[in-house]
Amino acid sequence: MPWVFEVQDLWPAFPIQMGAVPNVGLPRLLRWGEAALYRSAAEVVTVSPDMEQHVRVQAPSASVTTLPYGADPAVLDTVDENRVLTEPLSRDRRFLVLYAGTFGRANAIPTLLDAARRLVDGRSDVLVALAGRGHHAPLVEQAARRHDAIRRLSPRPYPDTLALFEHADLSLIPFRDRPVLAANAPSKFFDSLATGTPVVVTNPGWTRRFVERHGCGWSVPPESPGALADRVRAVLASPKARRQAGQNARAAARRCFNRDAMLNRYTSLIETAAGLASNRG
Repeated sequence: MPWVFEVQDLWPAFPIQMGAVPNVGLPRLLRWGEAALYRSAAEVVTVSPDMEQHVRVQAPSASVTTLPYGADPAVLDTVDENRVLTEPLSRDRRFLVLYAGTFGRANAIPTLLDAARRLVDGRSDVLVALAGRGHHAPLVEQAARRHDAIRRLSPRPYPDTLALFEHADLSLIPFRDRPVLAANAPSKFFDSLATGTPVVVTNPGWTRRFVERHGCGWSVPPESPGALADRVRAVLASPKARRQAGQNARAAARRCFNRDAMLNRYTSLIETAAGLASNRG
């Protein structure tokens, strides 16, 4: 039966590079199975161009298409910034710097918190808010208790998360320094750009190339809290550059990440696979 294989994370590369797979011959076996899956699928759908390149190296004969997560225009058009609970965001602070996503091992939360402390030290005009849950939640809670300018927010429904992005002046998207993470496609990247909020990324892969090409954000080296704090300071001090990056972000997202257009392409891929099944039948 022909099948479509959607790859949202690179396995086994991710658990291997994160140290979760014993190096006793198992990685080689898992990579063999990975390549076999790619070759057996009628179509492999990846969510980033770097993932597509990985699949093509592992299985040159595979048919591969990249369809990023994107953003839903129907939801974006109904985003109401008033849905955001402004009280916990501190009305007396001028700037909101946001991280909205998983507090996982891959997300460089210790680096983010270190950068946040450096950023807010001695300033009364910046609030760093982190919305989410995950492994490093206790670290986020601890930082929020110690620093009034660092706030932890609970996860919210998707429309409210979009409103939170739209409310922010800048969105941070940090990851640990692992080659496999440079290929990933964080949903917060798409949501932030779609709401017109510029981003700072730490991945050296396709997200960095995208923000540089479209002028919708900035990049810093991974796991470099000083560089991240310095970049955020510079962005907040440049309202014209920040405003232009926000406009570029919204335009790039609507042009490159329209989920309706991607759905049409996905439908065509599935119909092609179904046609193969019908012909074989």
